[in-house]
Amino acid sequence: MKNYFLTKIFLDVYNTPHRKKFNLEMGDPEEFEGILKDYIRKTLGARISNDCDFYCREIKTAFENIFTNAKLIDLVNIRDFIISYGDKFINQITQTSYSSNFINTMRRVYDNDAYGLSIKNIDKCYIIMRNSRKNEEGLPPLVIKDIDKFEVILNNFITQVVRSKTLFNSFFAGLEEEEAISYLFEWTIRNAGYTDLSDVQNFYRKYTYFIVDDTFEELETPMLAGKIGDNELYIRILKANVNYETPYYLSFIVANGRSYTELPNVRLGIEKKLDRKVAHILAVQSTQARVDYNKTKEINAQIKEELPKSKYFREFNPSHLASITISCGLLKGLNISNIDIVDYLPLRYRRLLLENHKNDEEINNLQYRLTNKNINSFLKLCEISEGINISNYPDLDGYLRIELTDTFDSKSKLLVDLYNMGYNIGNEVKIKNEEKEKQKIKGKQY
Repeated sequence: MKNYFLTKIFLDVYNTPHRKKFNLEMGDPEEFEGILKDYIRKTLGARISNDCDFYCREIKTAFENIFTNAKLIDLVNIRDFIISYGDKFINQITQTSYSSNFINTMRRVYDNDAYGLSIKNIDKCYIIMRNSRKNEEGLPPLVIKDIDKFEVILNNFITQVVRSKTLFNSFFAGLEEEEAISYLFEWTIRNAGYTDLSDVQNFYRKYTYFIVDDTFEELETPMLAGKIGDNELYIRILKANVNYETPYYLSFIVANGRSYTELPNVRLGIEKKLDRKVAHILAVQSTQARVDYNKTKEINAQIKEELPKSKYFREFNPSHLASITISCGLLKGLNISNIDIVDYLPLRYRRLLLENHKNDEEINNLQYRLTNKNINSFLKLCEISEGINISNYPDLDGYLRIELTDTFDSKSKLLVDLYNMGYNIGNEVKIKNEEKEKQKIKGKQY
Protein backbone atom coordinates (compact mmCIF):
# COMPACT_ATOMS: atom_id res chain seq x y z
CA MET A 1 0.00 0.00 0.00
CA LYS A 2 1.27 3.44 -0.90
CA ASN A 3 2.29 5.90 1.82
CA TYR A 4 -0.36 8.63 1.52
CA PHE A 5 1.48 11.11 3.75
CA LEU A 6 -0.87 14.10 3.36
CA THR A 7 -3.96 11.95 3.81
CA LYS A 8 -2.57 10.66 7.12
CA ILE A 9 -1.98 14.23 8.35
CA PHE A 10 -5.45 15.22 7.16
CA LEU A 11 -7.06 12.33 9.05
CA ASP A 12 -4.98 13.14 12.12
CA VAL A 13 -6.44 16.68 12.08
CA TYR A 14 -9.90 15.26 11.42
CA ASN A 15 -9.79 12.62 14.16
CA THR A 16 -10.70 14.79 17.12
CA PRO A 17 -13.62 13.97 19.44
CA HIS A 18 -15.92 16.66 18.03
CA ARG A 19 -15.29 15.62 14.40
CA LYS A 20 -15.04 11.83 14.44
CA LYS A 21 -18.83 11.44 14.40
CA PHE A 22 -18.97 12.85 10.86
CA ASN A 23 -18.31 10.57 7.92
CA LEU A 24 -15.94 11.73 5.20
CA GLU A 25 -16.30 10.41 1.67
CA MET A 26 -12.75 10.68 0.34
CA GLY A 27 -13.13 8.39 -2.64
CA ASP A 28 -10.06 7.06 -4.47
CA PRO A 29 -7.06 7.38 -2.06
CA GLU A 30 -4.53 8.29 -4.74
CA GLU A 31 -6.78 10.94 -6.24
CA PHE A 32 -7.56 12.34 -2.76
CA GLU A 33 -3.82 12.55 -1.97
CA GLY A 34 -3.41 14.54 -5.20
CA ILE A 35 -6.23 16.92 -4.20
CA LEU A 36 -4.55 17.55 -0.85
CA LYS A 37 -1.15 18.12 -2.49
CA ASP A 38 -2.69 20.63 -4.92
CA TYR A 39 -4.40 22.40 -2.00
CA ILE A 40 -1.08 22.69 -0.13
CA ARG A 41 0.62 23.98 -3.27
CA LYS A 42 -2.06 26.67 -3.71
CA THR A 43 -2.19 27.85 -0.11
CA LEU A 44 1.37 27.32 1.14
CA GLY A 45 3.44 27.24 -2.05
CA ALA A 46 5.37 24.70 -4.10
CA ARG A 47 8.29 24.59 -1.66
CA ILE A 48 6.17 23.07 1.09
CA SER A 49 4.21 20.76 -1.22
CA ASN A 50 7.56 19.36 -2.44
CA ASP A 51 8.93 18.85 1.08
CA CYS A 52 5.92 17.84 3.16
CA ASP A 53 7.92 15.86 5.74
CA PHE A 54 9.70 19.00 6.95
CA TYR A 55 6.60 21.23 7.15
CA CYS A 56 4.11 19.06 9.07
CA ARG A 57 3.03 21.89 11.41
CA GLU A 58 2.29 24.29 8.56
CA ILE A 59 0.33 21.58 6.72
CA LYS A 60 -1.71 20.77 9.85
CA THR A 61 -2.68 24.44 10.17
CA ALA A 62 -3.70 24.52 6.50
CA PHE A 63 -5.90 21.45 7.06
CA GLU A 64 -7.35 23.01 10.23
CA ASN A 65 -8.47 25.92 8.03
CA ILE A 66 -10.52 23.48 5.95
CA PHE A 67 -12.48 22.18 8.92
CA THR A 68 -12.80 25.62 10.51
CA ASN A 69 -14.49 26.99 7.39
CA ALA A 70 -16.47 23.92 6.33
CA LYS A 71 -20.16 23.57 7.13
CA LEU A 72 -21.74 20.19 7.89
CA ILE A 73 -23.01 19.88 4.35
CA ASP A 74 -19.49 20.50 3.03
CA LEU A 75 -18.14 17.48 4.92
CA VAL A 76 -20.44 15.20 2.91
CA ASN A 77 -18.47 16.04 -0.24
CA ILE A 78 -15.13 16.98 1.26
CA ARG A 79 -13.21 16.54 -2.00
CA ASP A 80 -15.15 19.26 -3.81
CA PHE A 81 -15.00 21.55 -0.78
CA ILE A 82 -11.19 21.27 -0.51
CA ILE A 83 -10.85 22.23 -4.18
CA SER A 84 -13.25 25.18 -3.94
CA TYR A 85 -11.92 26.36 -0.57
CA GLY A 86 -8.33 26.29 -1.81
CA ASP A 87 -9.30 28.56 -4.69
CA LYS A 88 -11.31 30.85 -2.38
CA PHE A 89 -8.45 31.12 0.14
CA ILE A 90 -6.10 32.42 -2.53
CA ASN A 91 -8.64 34.50 -4.46
CA GLN A 92 -9.88 36.24 -1.33
CA ILE A 93 -6.33 37.47 -0.73
CA THR A 94 -5.26 38.23 -4.28
CA GLN A 95 -8.44 40.18 -5.06
CA THR A 96 -7.45 42.64 -2.35
CA SER A 97 -4.23 44.05 -3.78
CA TYR A 98 -2.98 46.00 -0.75
CA SER A 99 -3.86 43.22 1.70
CA SER A 100 -2.16 40.68 -0.57
CA ASN A 101 0.99 42.81 -0.59
CA PHE A 102 0.72 43.20 3.19
CA ILE A 103 0.39 39.45 3.85
CA ASN A 104 3.30 38.62 1.55
CA THR A 105 5.39 41.31 3.26
CA MET A 106 4.50 39.92 6.69
CA ARG A 107 5.81 36.53 5.66
CA ARG A 108 9.22 38.15 5.26
CA VAL A 109 8.96 40.35 8.37
CA TYR A 110 7.97 37.49 10.65
CA ASP A 111 10.69 35.12 9.54
CA ASN A 112 13.59 34.97 7.09
CA ASP A 113 12.18 31.53 6.23
CA ALA A 114 8.77 32.62 4.97
CA TYR A 115 7.59 29.02 4.98
CA GLY A 116 8.15 28.76 8.72
CA LEU A 117 4.81 30.55 9.08
CA SER A 118 1.23 29.44 9.33
CA ILE A 119 -1.81 31.39 8.13
CA LYS A 120 -5.09 30.55 9.80
CA ASN A 121 -8.25 31.55 8.01
CA ILE A 122 -11.77 31.87 9.41
CA ASP A 123 -14.05 33.33 6.77
CA LYS A 124 -12.54 36.80 6.11
CA CYS A 125 -10.27 36.73 9.15
CA TYR A 126 -6.59 35.88 8.62
CA ILE A 127 -4.12 35.11 11.40
CA ILE A 128 -0.40 35.04 10.61
CA MET A 129 1.72 33.07 13.07
CA ARG A 130 5.40 32.28 13.28
CA ASN A 131 6.02 28.70 14.32
CA SER A 132 8.25 28.98 17.37
CA ARG A 133 11.49 27.05 17.39
CA LYS A 134 13.05 25.26 20.31
CA ASN A 135 14.46 27.65 22.97
CA GLU A 136 13.15 30.70 21.06
CA GLU A 137 10.68 33.26 22.28
CA GLY A 138 7.58 33.17 20.12
CA LEU A 139 6.22 36.20 18.30
CA PRO A 140 2.60 37.22 18.86
CA PRO A 141 0.17 36.36 16.06
CA LEU A 142 -0.87 39.10 13.65
CA VAL A 143 -4.65 39.30 13.19
CA ILE A 144 -6.57 40.75 10.24
CA LYS A 145 -10.16 40.62 11.47
CA ASP A 146 -11.85 41.31 8.11
CA ILE A 147 -9.72 41.35 4.97
CA ASP A 148 -12.27 43.40 2.99
CA LYS A 149 -12.43 46.16 5.63
CA PHE A 150 -8.66 45.97 6.02
CA GLU A 151 -8.25 46.63 2.30
CA VAL A 152 -10.24 49.87 2.63
CA ILE A 153 -8.13 50.94 5.62
CA LEU A 154 -4.85 50.21 3.79
CA ASN A 155 -6.09 52.02 0.69
CA ASN A 156 -6.77 55.14 2.78
CA PHE A 157 -3.42 54.78 4.57
CA ILE A 158 -1.46 54.61 1.30
CA THR A 159 -3.45 57.52 -0.16
CA GLN A 160 -2.72 59.72 2.85
CA VAL A 161 0.98 58.80 2.84
CA VAL A 162 1.31 59.80 -0.83
CA ARG A 163 -0.50 63.11 -0.21
CA SER A 164 1.34 63.91 3.01
CA LYS A 165 4.22 66.26 3.73
CA THR A 166 6.05 63.50 5.59
CA LEU A 167 9.23 61.73 4.48
CA PHE A 168 7.26 58.48 4.32
CA ASN A 169 6.34 59.17 0.69
CA SER A 170 9.86 60.00 -0.48
CA PHE A 171 10.84 56.50 -1.58
CA PHE A 172 7.80 56.22 -3.89
CA ALA A 173 9.82 58.25 -6.40
CA GLY A 174 12.68 55.73 -6.48
CA LEU A 175 10.88 52.38 -6.29
CA GLU A 176 8.18 50.56 -8.22
CA GLU A 177 4.81 51.21 -6.54
CA GLU A 178 4.31 47.64 -5.29
CA GLU A 179 7.85 47.52 -3.89
CA ALA A 180 7.45 50.94 -2.26
CA ILE A 181 4.19 49.90 -0.60
CA SER A 182 5.77 46.67 0.66
CA TYR A 183 8.66 48.70 2.13
CA LEU A 184 6.15 51.01 3.83
CA PHE A 185 4.24 48.05 5.31
CA GLU A 186 7.46 46.43 6.51
CA TRP A 187 8.63 49.43 8.49
CA THR A 188 5.32 50.66 9.87
CA ILE A 189 4.36 47.23 11.23
CA ARG A 190 7.64 47.16 13.18
CA ASN A 191 6.09 49.92 15.32
CA ALA A 192 3.19 47.72 16.44
CA GLY A 193 2.97 46.59 20.05
CA TYR A 194 1.43 43.29 21.15
CA THR A 195 -2.08 44.79 21.31
CA ASP A 196 -1.64 46.41 17.88
CA LEU A 197 -0.71 43.08 16.29
CA SER A 198 -3.91 41.52 17.59
CA ASP A 199 -5.87 44.10 15.56
CA VAL A 200 -3.82 45.49 12.68
CA GLN A 201 -6.90 47.19 11.24
CA ASN A 202 -7.02 49.50 14.24
CA PHE A 203 -3.22 49.92 14.14
CA TYR A 204 -3.32 51.27 10.56
CA ARG A 205 -6.29 53.51 11.37
CA LYS A 206 -4.20 54.97 14.19
CA TYR A 207 -1.10 55.28 12.05
CA THR A 208 -3.07 57.10 9.35
CA TYR A 209 -3.86 59.75 11.99
CA PHE A 210 -0.13 59.99 12.70
CA ILE A 211 0.41 60.78 9.01
CA VAL A 212 -2.30 63.41 8.54
CA ASP A 213 -2.09 65.16 11.92
CA ASP A 214 -0.93 68.80 11.78
CA THR A 215 -1.04 69.62 15.50
CA PHE A 216 2.65 70.57 15.60
CA GLU A 217 2.91 72.29 12.22
CA GLU A 218 3.70 75.66 13.83
CA LEU A 219 6.75 74.09 15.46
CA GLU A 220 8.46 73.44 12.12
CA THR A 221 10.21 76.71 12.98
CA PRO A 222 11.98 76.36 16.38
CA MET A 223 10.29 78.32 19.18
CA LEU A 224 12.11 79.70 22.21
CA ALA A 225 10.60 78.14 25.32
CA GLY A 226 12.79 79.60 28.08
CA LYS A 227 16.07 78.90 29.83
CA ILE A 228 17.82 76.05 31.60
CA GLY A 229 20.36 77.90 33.70
CA ASP A 230 22.27 80.14 31.29
CA ASN A 231 21.14 78.15 28.24
CA GLU A 232 18.17 78.85 25.98
CA LEU A 233 15.73 76.01 25.30
CA TYR A 234 14.11 75.73 21.85
CA ILE A 235 11.35 73.33 20.82
CA ARG A 236 10.76 72.16 17.26
CA ILE A 237 9.08 69.33 15.32
CA LEU A 238 11.10 67.36 12.78
CA LYS A 239 10.18 64.79 10.14
CA ALA A 240 11.49 61.24 10.43
CA ASN A 241 12.28 58.61 7.81
CA VAL A 242 9.99 55.62 7.48
CA ASN A 243 12.39 53.29 9.34
CA TYR A 244 11.83 55.24 12.59
CA GLU A 245 8.92 54.84 14.97
CA THR A 246 6.74 57.81 13.97
CA PRO A 247 6.49 60.29 11.06
CA TYR A 248 7.45 63.21 13.34
CA TYR A 249 9.41 63.73 16.53
CA LEU A 250 9.92 66.52 19.06
CA SER A 251 13.41 67.99 19.31
CA PHE A 252 14.66 70.06 22.26
CA ILE A 253 17.71 72.22 21.57
CA VAL A 254 19.74 73.72 24.41
CA ALA A 255 22.01 76.52 23.17
CA ASN A 256 24.39 79.14 24.53
CA GLY A 257 26.02 81.21 21.80
CA ARG A 258 27.63 78.84 19.30
CA SER A 259 27.62 75.94 21.72
CA TYR A 260 24.53 73.71 21.65
CA THR A 261 23.26 70.25 22.41
CA GLU A 262 19.97 68.41 22.10
CA LEU A 263 17.99 66.66 24.78
CA PRO A 264 16.62 63.19 23.89
CA ASN A 265 14.04 63.21 21.10
CA VAL A 266 10.43 62.22 21.77
CA ARG A 267 8.97 60.17 18.93
CA LEU A 268 5.22 60.47 19.03
CA GLY A 269 2.05 60.47 16.97
CA ILE A 270 -1.37 62.02 17.53
CA GLU A 271 -4.55 59.97 17.13
CA LYS A 272 -8.02 61.48 17.05
CA LYS A 273 -10.60 59.57 19.08
CA LEU A 274 -14.10 60.98 18.74
CA ASP A 275 -13.85 64.56 20.07
CA ARG A 276 -10.39 64.31 21.68
CA LYS A 277 -6.80 63.70 20.71
CA VAL A 278 -4.52 61.06 22.23
CA ALA A 279 -0.73 61.27 22.08
CA HIS A 280 1.12 58.00 21.48
CA ILE A 281 4.77 58.02 22.56
CA LEU A 282 6.69 55.14 20.99
CA ALA A 283 10.22 56.07 21.99
CA VAL A 284 12.40 58.60 23.81
CA GLN A 285 15.87 58.43 22.27
CA SER A 286 19.18 60.20 22.64
CA THR A 287 19.91 62.52 19.74
CA GLN A 288 21.82 61.32 16.70
CA ALA A 289 22.60 64.86 15.59
CA ARG A 290 26.10 66.32 15.73
CA VAL A 291 26.19 68.27 18.96
CA ASP A 292 28.73 69.72 21.38
CA TYR A 293 29.37 66.75 23.66
CA ASN A 294 30.94 68.90 26.33
CA LYS A 295 27.68 70.86 26.38
CA THR A 296 25.77 67.55 26.54
CA LYS A 297 27.74 66.44 29.62
CA GLU A 298 27.24 69.85 31.20
CA ILE A 299 23.45 69.84 30.70
CA ASN A 300 23.09 66.21 31.83
CA ALA A 301 25.08 66.95 34.98
CA GLN A 302 22.97 70.04 35.66
CA ILE A 303 19.70 68.14 35.22
CA LYS A 304 20.87 65.28 37.43
CA GLU A 305 22.04 67.72 40.11
CA GLU A 306 18.73 69.59 40.20
CA LEU A 307 16.50 66.50 40.25
CA PRO A 308 15.57 64.92 43.60
CA LYS A 309 18.37 62.60 44.66
CA SER A 310 17.61 59.04 43.67
CA LYS A 311 19.33 55.68 43.76
CA TYR A 312 17.31 54.80 40.65
CA PHE A 313 19.27 56.84 38.10
CA ARG A 314 20.39 53.52 36.63
CA GLU A 315 16.75 52.76 35.93
CA PHE A 316 16.10 55.93 33.95
CA ASN A 317 18.05 58.69 32.26
CA PRO A 318 17.69 62.17 33.84
CA SER A 319 17.88 63.91 30.45
CA HIS A 320 15.09 61.64 29.17
CA LEU A 321 13.02 62.72 32.17
CA ALA A 322 13.58 66.36 31.17
CA SER A 323 12.36 65.72 27.59
CA ILE A 324 9.31 63.83 28.84
CA THR A 325 8.40 66.64 31.26
CA ILE A 326 8.61 69.29 28.52
CA SER A 327 6.49 67.07 26.25
CA CYS A 328 3.80 66.61 28.90
CA GLY A 329 3.58 70.38 29.37
CA LEU A 330 3.49 70.93 25.61
CA LEU A 331 0.68 68.41 25.12
CA LYS A 332 -1.37 69.83 28.00
CA GLY A 333 -0.95 73.33 26.54
CA LEU A 334 -2.37 71.91 23.30
CA ASN A 335 -5.33 70.56 25.31
CA ILE A 336 -4.16 66.94 24.87
CA SER A 337 -4.52 65.23 28.24
CA ASN A 338 -4.18 61.53 27.38
CA ILE A 339 -0.84 59.88 26.62
CA ASP A 340 -0.30 56.22 25.70
CA ILE A 341 3.26 54.87 26.03
CA VAL A 342 3.89 51.56 24.29
CA ASP A 343 5.64 48.90 26.35
CA TYR A 344 7.42 46.79 23.72
CA LEU A 345 7.74 46.61 19.93
CA PRO A 346 8.40 42.90 19.29
CA LEU A 347 8.94 43.08 15.52
CA ARG A 348 11.26 46.09 15.71
CA TYR A 349 13.57 44.52 18.29
CA ARG A 350 13.30 41.03 16.81
CA ARG A 351 14.57 42.34 13.45
CA LEU A 352 18.05 42.75 14.91
CA LEU A 353 18.13 39.08 15.84
CA LEU A 354 16.79 37.88 12.48
CA GLU A 355 19.42 39.93 10.65
CA ASN A 356 22.09 38.26 12.83
CA HIS A 357 23.27 41.55 14.30
CA LYS A 358 22.34 40.59 17.85
CA ASN A 359 21.93 37.45 19.92
CA ASP A 360 19.13 36.78 22.42
CA GLU A 361 21.03 38.30 25.36
CA GLU A 362 21.83 41.46 23.41
CA ILE A 363 18.20 41.74 22.31
CA ASN A 364 17.07 41.56 25.94
CA ASN A 365 19.58 44.27 26.90
CA LEU A 366 18.36 46.42 24.02
CA GLN A 367 14.76 45.96 25.12
CA TYR A 368 15.73 46.99 28.65
CA ARG A 369 17.48 50.16 27.46
CA LEU A 370 14.82 51.25 24.99
CA THR A 371 11.66 50.02 26.69
CA ASN A 372 12.10 49.58 30.42
CA LYS A 373 14.02 52.83 30.89
CA ASN A 374 11.38 54.67 28.86
CA ILE A 375 8.53 53.32 30.98
CA ASN A 376 10.56 53.89 34.18
CA SER A 377 11.11 57.54 33.25
CA PHE A 378 7.35 58.13 33.06
CA LEU A 379 6.77 56.20 36.28
CA LYS A 380 9.45 58.28 38.00
CA LEU A 381 7.83 61.52 36.79
CA CYS A 382 4.49 60.35 38.20
CA GLU A 383 6.19 59.44 41.50
CA ILE A 384 7.84 62.84 42.09
CA SER A 385 5.08 65.00 40.59
CA GLU A 386 1.41 65.82 41.02
CA GLY A 387 -0.97 66.26 38.11
CA ILE A 388 0.15 63.23 36.08
CA ASN A 389 -2.03 60.22 36.86
CA ILE A 390 -1.60 56.61 35.74
CA SER A 391 -4.81 55.10 34.35
CA ASN A 392 -3.36 51.83 32.97
CA TYR A 393 -0.23 49.74 33.53
CA PRO A 394 1.54 47.85 30.68
CA ASP A 395 0.87 44.40 32.13
CA LEU A 396 -2.80 44.81 31.16
CA ASP A 397 -2.52 45.53 27.44
CA GLY A 398 1.06 46.59 26.74
CA TYR A 399 0.45 50.31 27.30
CA LEU A 400 1.25 52.68 30.13
CA ARG A 401 -1.56 55.23 29.93
CA ILE A 402 -1.37 58.53 31.76
CA GLU A 403 -3.74 61.47 32.14
CA LEU A 404 -2.63 65.07 32.60
CA THR A 405 -4.74 67.10 35.04
CA ASP A 406 -5.17 70.87 35.02
CA THR A 407 -2.40 71.51 37.55
CA PHE A 408 1.18 70.28 37.73
CA ASP A 409 3.57 70.37 40.65
CA SER A 410 6.75 68.52 41.53
CA LYS A 411 9.39 68.08 44.22
CA SER A 412 11.80 69.39 41.58
CA LYS A 413 11.66 73.09 40.69
CA LEU A 414 13.49 72.24 37.45
CA LEU A 415 10.71 69.90 36.36
CA VAL A 416 8.07 72.53 37.16
CA ASP A 417 9.97 75.04 35.05
CA LEU A 418 10.37 72.58 32.15
CA TYR A 419 6.69 71.62 32.29
CA ASN A 420 5.63 75.28 32.26
CA MET A 421 7.95 76.05 29.33
CA GLY A 422 6.35 73.25 27.36
CA TYR A 423 2.86 74.30 28.41
CA ASN A 424 3.35 77.91 27.34
CA ILE A 425 4.62 76.88 23.89
CA GLY A 426 1.76 74.38 23.54
CA ASN A 427 -0.80 77.02 24.46
CA GLU A 428 0.74 79.44 21.96
CA VAL A 429 0.60 76.81 19.20
CA LYS A 430 -2.99 75.94 20.13
CA ILE A 431 -4.06 79.57 19.70
CA LYS A 432 -2.38 79.71 16.28
CA ASN A 433 -4.01 76.42 15.26
CA GLU A 434 -7.44 77.70 16.31
CA GLU A 435 -6.91 80.88 14.30
CA LYS A 436 -5.94 78.87 11.22
CA GLU A 437 -9.06 76.75 11.62
CA LYS A 438 -11.24 79.87 11.82
CA GLN A 439 -9.66 81.16 8.63
CA LYS A 440 -10.37 77.87 6.87
CA ILE A 441 -14.01 77.96 7.91
CA LYS A 442 -14.28 81.62 6.91
CA GLY A 443 -12.76 80.82 3.50
CA LYS A 444 -15.31 78.08 2.87
CA GLN A 445 -18.17 80.49 3.50
CA TYR A 446 -17.18 82.70 0.56
